[in-house]
Amino acid sequence: MPQIFISYSRVDLATVERIVDALARDDLKPWIDWKSIPKGEKFENEIIKGIKESDVFLHLISPNSIHSDWCRREIEYADMIGKRIIPIIIQDTQQSYIHPKIKERNWIFCREGVDDFPKSIEGIQETIQTDFGWVGEHTRLQNKAIEWEKRKDAGRLLRGKDLLEAEHVFAKNNTKTNPKITDIQRTYIFVSRQYQKRLSLFIGGSATVVVFALTFLWLWPSLSRERAIPGEWVLIPAGTFNMGFNNDEAELMNSSCIKLMEPLNKSDQCFTVGTLIKESGRHGQAFLEDFWIMKNEVSNAQYQQCFDDEGCKPTEEWKYPNEDINKPATDLTWKEATQYCLWLGGRLPTQSEWEKASRGPTNQQFPGDQEDLSEINLGGLENGPAPISQFMGDLSGYEVHNLAGNVKEWTASAFAPYPERATGWDLPMSLENISSNMWMVIKGGSADAIWIEGMSAYRGALRAESHFPIVGFRCACPNLEKCKFPWDKKWIWQGEYYLDL
Repeated sequence: MPQIFISYSRVDLATVERIVDALARDDLKPWIDWKSIPKGEKFENEIIKGIKESDVFLHLISPNSIHSDWCRREIEYADMIGKRIIPIIIQDTQQSYIHPKIKERNWIFCREGVDDFPKSIEGIQETIQTDFGWVGEHTRLQNKAIEWEKRKDAGRLLRGKDLLEAEHVFAKNNTKTNPKITDIQRTYIFVSRQYQKRLSLFIGGSATVVVFALTFLWLWPSLSRERAIPGEWVLIPAGTFNMGFNNDEAELMNSSCIKLMEPLNKSDQCFTVGTLIKESGRHGQAFLEDFWIMKNEVSNAQYQQCFDDEGCKPTEEWKYPNEDINKPATDLTWKEATQYCLWLGGRLPTQSEWEKASRGPTNQQFPGDQEDLSEINLGGLENGPAPISQFMGDLSGYEVHNLAGNVKEWTASAFAPYPERATGWDLPMSLENISSNMWMVIKGGSADAIWIEGMSAYRGALRAESHFPIVGFRCACPNLEKCKFPWDKKWIWQGEYYLDL
């Protein structure tokens, strides 16, 4: 029995009850807040759960619902996770105020005293039941993908017949737009297939095990050398976040800097609260659509791969000894870093994207473990950049590593004052619209920086033509379908990662 989430305004309750009762008689299962939320449960959490677990999202359009903040949030969440959305007009409404995600779809009319109510209900039922097999499979895989994304547990991946059927149904419905295939579903099936391939390498008869053991002993000298760490994309979900310093954060940075620098007679080098807010912005709430960002900085081995493919052409400042394959690729200009991200199919993150990844879902002022700085590569004047997997305490709430320390990082944003509004201003710069002497935003701290430079809001600036051994980068991907996963087993186990210039 399909489950239907009903999005509506409480002012229209009488009409809504009539529609809900009619759908229930037609063997459908409406999810409606006055019936489906247990007493004592948190309202917002149950709404999100109801949308996620429903097969179809019905939005009842009226002059009341188009101005409802709750309805807007429900629509945006349903669209974000790829739910099948069916709009129902229950009262004539000024179209200019209707949500864009509702306006772009075909409507069903069910207006009191205007439309034939039984025929309208019949039309709703037929629309819901149309290709319901695809809708049900979409819901099942979306929920499984979300659960896997939360824990990255291999036991939650698809296998065997389940994986084959999922691949078949997605290939068959690839052109469908309602409900649309989501990025997380594509990633879930892709990772499931990659995991299945890896498992097949270790499954075989006893003879295979013996051969493998002998081969392992023979290859041990080669196998024991350090291997390149592959890149990994992390999803940053759509939503609002705090961007820029607030007064408390700016005062913390100022007072901490003075405390650190006074013994060196250098406290005059600390920015005042006003300067910090001016330079790094006081921006309040900002909103971003979902995007993907690399879990770690781009390593020397990863950059070498682009160089070998002739997608990157660095100057001679970039070179490294063979034992540094997993240290961040540094001494690269903004354009050289951008070229690597373009080779992957992505780009550098904007300062907004970088800061959201750093703040995490709880708006952390510091992405790593601020209480245990031994787990973050910050403040060691004799230390340089470390391998990207070494300081595991430097972890944001979205599980993105090394945002506080290790190396400062290029972003796609030109350095400029923050505007008053947070919408549509932080556009990424491209190779075509940048000059070498333009100042670009850098984010994060480095091994030789004081710990407070690792705060999420703090930003600096460098000319695009600059290159320093403490400045690296990572890439962002607005659309995972267009980005590469070039770090395969052959590259990890057989590659030679050094550059002799």
